[in-house]
Amino acid sequence: MVLHIEKGDTLSEHYFSERPQSKHDLKTLSYSVPNSDQTLTLQTDAGVFSKSKVDYGSDLMIKTCIPTPGSKVLDMGCGYGVIGLSLKVRDQSLRVFLSDINKRAVELTRLNATGNNVEVEVINSNGFEKINEKFDYILINPPIRAGKKVINTILTDSKDYLLQQGELFVVIRKRQGAPSLQRFCQDLYGNCQKISKSAGYWILKSVQQ
Repeated sequence: MVLHIEKGDTLSEHYFSERPQSKHDLKTLSYSVPNSDQTLTLQTDAGVFSKSKVDYGSDLMIKTCIPTPGSKVLDMGCGYGVIGLSLKVRDQSLRVFLSDINKRAVELTRLNATGNNVEVEVINSNGFEKINEKFDYILINPPIRAGKKVINTILTDSKDYLLQQGELFVVIRKRQGAPSLQRFCQDLYGNCQKISKSAGYWILKSVQQ
């Protein structure tokens, strides 16, 4: 399903926009990948999520999600790529795909993949519109300010892109709707566990039955 964002709406300057209009503000971050001895050097910019530092939720996701070697992984809504790139440098056997609607985010992810010598596939896609694979793992740090309708559409569509016994991981803060999102995923998948929590953030996991 294609996610529609009207021109001139409140998301026009938001990181979920397809073409952010924010003035460029390039920064360089250093990120020590959890559960590894690897460090990523990451380029960020205005108009992408958490440009000044790797956000707590993404860090918790990377710590929590340890895919089975050889698995195929999708980082949906990848921003500048920290989740997908971290999983790949930690386990080179993974096939990692990163996708975002935000063209600036996609350009940064490609730059960061090249700069860190990480082989991944990066896709500019509105939700799952241009995703042509099925995955063992789909990881989502949802765009909260885009609203529940957008998030629920992404979650609903994820079910069509998971292999049998594939796993959906979602990170969300409790105060931003984690309990209701857990109920939504429970209804959608028939299961949803809170597998980690820290500083008000929950990691939720659903399994494709």
